[in-house]
Amino acid sequence: MITLHFEGKDAFTNLEGERPPTDIYDIVDEDGASLGEVLVKPKQEETLLLVVVNTEGGPGSLGPSTVRQLLRQLKKFYPKATKIAGLRTSGASPERNIEVGI
Repeated sequence: MITLHFEGKDAFTNLEGERPPTDIYDIVDEDGASLGEVLVKPKQEETLLLVVVNTEGGPGSLGPSTVRQLLRQLKKFYPKATKIAGLRTSGASPERNIEVGI
């Protein structure tokens, strides 16, 4: 089972030059080893912008089942959120803006 551990908040400069607050989560496996991190910038009350998912194994290393686990956990942290939006950088349709329901 993969879990998200809240690490804190930070601000990163976006393409518009703004520094919105960003929530940082560590992706941890069942043995407590860090697999990477998820950076989430709330976009609107019902939409989250998933800024970055960095994994130790690189793109595609988590797999669909693990990604679904992460989505379920994000839904618990942001219960009003109905969508996650971002830029897909790997998989079947890379370099494409996506929006998925959670």
